[in-house]
Amino acid sequence: MSINFSKKEILERIKRFYKLKSNADLARFLEVAPTTISSWISRDSVDYERIFSKCEGVDLLWLLTGETTMEKEESEGRENGTYGKENASTNAKDGVFVYNDVKKKGSLQVLKAENEKLYSDNVALKDKIIALQDKIVVEIGEYVRIRDKYSEELKKKDSEILSLKERIKEMEGELDTLRSRFSGK
Repeated sequence: MSINFSKKEILERIKRFYKLKSNADLARFLEVAPTTISSWISRDSVDYERIFSKCEGVDLLWLLTGETTMEKEESEGRENGTYGKENASTNAKDGVFVYNDVKKKGSLQVLKAENEKLYSDNVALKDKIIALQDKIVVEIGEYVRIRDKYSEELKKKDSEILSLKERIKEMEGELDTLRSRFSGK
């Protein structure tokens, strides 16, 4: 089972939940540069650790999929700026997110699905790397074969050139002999 979460939609849900009007407001809320938001959208990637740490108390299933209703542990969190930071915590290690306080229904399954997708993507990338390495080995082998072929041909040509140079020297000697015979008459 593999789920692909639209990162743009995740960012739009954050804006909706916190009533942020623009990507610049979103960037300020997440404490990143506005260009980071643009980059996340264009690359369809996000910093989950940052997002989940800033959106504590937001239903993770809704944040990732939009499938449940928006809930907040403390509704006044938006007004007083605490955003429910005491209600959830995250820790990211090697791209796998460990959630210490997953209380919302279905959140753990969603995170497991995302983890499974990341693992699957990692395996696919490793397979591509192996395929590329195999291709490189084949291409290097072809290069060596061609190099060796032309190297042998060059050796033959060099040998022919040496033979021709020797023959030219012999002919020059014969020519000198003939010149001296005809010039002495």
